[in-house]
Amino acid sequence: MFDVFETIQPIPFQSLPRAHPPQLRCHQPPVVCASTPPSISPPSPLSLSLSLFLSDEQRRIQEQRNSRKGWLRAWGALQDWMHQLFRIIVAFTEDPMFDKFILFVVVLNTGTLVAQTFESVTVRGGWFFSALDSAFLAIYLMECVLKLLVWGRLYFKNPWNDLDFFIITMSLIDFLLPLIESTGNFSGGQASTIFRILKLFKGVRAIRAFRVLRTIRFLQNLQSIVSTCLQSLQSMGAIIILMFTFLFMFAVIFREMFNESDPHRFGTMFRTIFTLFQLLTLDDWAFIYSTSRDNGAPHIIIFLVLYIVVEYFTFLNLFIAVLVDNFQMTIKRRMAEIELITSYLRLLASIDQNQQTFRSQGCVLERLIDTFFEVRAFLSVDILSVDRNFWSGVQYSSILLTVEVVSLHTLRLESLTRFSTTPQISCYEL
Repeated sequence: MFDVFETIQPIPFQSLPRAHPPQLRCHQPPVVCASTPPSISPPSPLSLSLSLFLSDEQRRIQEQRNSRKGWLRAWGALQDWMHQLFRIIVAFTEDPMFDKFILFVVVLNTGTLVAQTFESVTVRGGWFFSALDSAFLAIYLMECVLKLLVWGRLYFKNPWNDLDFFIITMSLIDFLLPLIESTGNFSGGQASTIFRILKLFKGVRAIRAFRVLRTIRFLQNLQSIVSTCLQSLQSMGAIIILMFTFLFMFAVIFREMFNESDPHRFGTMFRTIFTLFQLLTLDDWAFIYSTSRDNGAPHIIIFLVLYIVVEYFTFLNLFIAVLVDNFQMTIKRRMAEIELITSYLRLLASIDQNQQTFRSQGCVLERLIDTFFEVRAFLSVDILSVDRNFWSGVQYSSILLTVEVVSLHTLRLESLTRFSTTPQISCYEL
């Protein structure tokens, strides 16, 4: 064993590896010299042109957006202004004072038309009446335009508005005719043709008298009378046909029998028809009889009496009967409408009153139902859970009867509550 230790040679100290101690590294910021700036490459011409193009495009898009926003704001402001103006026009045309003003203008215009029939007044104040006529026409045009703006095509759904539009159109043509005649420079045949047309339309000036009919539009009673007369035309059509049939038949008889005794009245067919039409008013029938009697035809009195009885006392009274019947139907229809509106208003009032009543009753019923449920639970659980032997038979049966009564009342109140939660059905049931 000692030999082994002797064989091991010692290693010199200089030949051993030296262990260097660990060095501590501190993180220090890098030192940048101010004298040496970093090198930056200059931009290329292509990148410069691209950046300029993009900036111009972005500027143009932004300008378009701003202009679009400006137009939208202006359009919104214009729409708001138009809506406000439309509301003002609607309130102005629907105001009853507006109708009263138009009625006053129509009455005043009627007075001026009557005054223009006197020659002395027309000579002295011709320019004044022409100026008034222009002012009246301007007011009528203003009314028509405003109502067309408010109602649109619905303006022509009312026949009275159609009548107003026709009268205003004819008045406008009457106003424009003198201006066309005074300012028109036409030559030869063109001038003659145009003036023939203008002379044809000069008869439109007589239609100014139709402006009086505009008063019908503002008076409800006159509208009812005119509407009833127009509705009666359909019923009177058969009467008119029958009446003229008998008129033609009597005309043939009078022409054949009395053309020699009274040729002035019965000489031709047209004279005979005119004479018989005149007899419908019972005018001069005594002179017709005396003339024929003096000329040897006294029997004409039989045909005259027969014609007057048939045409005057029968068919004309049928006209009156149809008108009276239609007037009565109109009155009944008006009364039915009034009753319907009254019943509708009463129904609305009852619905409102019953809704308030049902709301108050509903709260009370909910409290009663809660109380009954509590009593039912108390009777069915707390009392009946006790031993049955504790109660006598009569007491136990009375408690069961009380529970059944409470259950019936509860179901009834639940149905009433369900009934009260539907006020519309309850009101119709009432």
